[in-house]
Amino acid sequence: MALHQSALSSVSLKKLPYSGKLSRLCGRLRETEWRRYGYLLLFGKGVGLALVFGVMYLMSCLQGSPVAAADAPLTGNDVVNPVNTAWTLVAAFLVFGMQVGFTMLEAGFCRSRETVNVLMECIVDTCLCGLLFYAIGFAFMFSHGNGLIGYN
Repeated sequence: MALHQSALSSVSLKKLPYSGKLSRLCGRLRETEWRRYGYLLLFGKGVGLALVFGVMYLMSCLQGSPVAAADAPLTGNDVVNPVNTAWTLVAAFLVFGMQVGFTMLEAGFCRSRETVNVLMECIVDTCLCGLLFYAIGFAFMFSHGNGLIGYN
């Protein structure tokens, strides 16, 4: 019930001074429901930060070691292949973001009873395209062949 009352009074939050907001927060933290909500919120943010820092650490470990003086000099293929892979990954992430946006657009244009069908159609479409790229598209991009298309 306290959550419902605060939702009704959230319109007047902008009118409260900072000290009023602080006293309101202290009053809410005395209630067990609000404390539990706050702990859950902080736990979620902590897990999210841990995941972000973990991915950053993993990426820095996978990036490789610095070049030593005894290493062979770099050739063109040593530089081009990682650049191709990075560009392919960036493009794939952009396509997945586009698929999510298109899914939400389609779900917004349909009736509420058809929303689940539209969402499943878009998810199956994304999965099918990923499998087809794995089966056919990667070979066309990076396999040996002529300058236009790969063969294997």
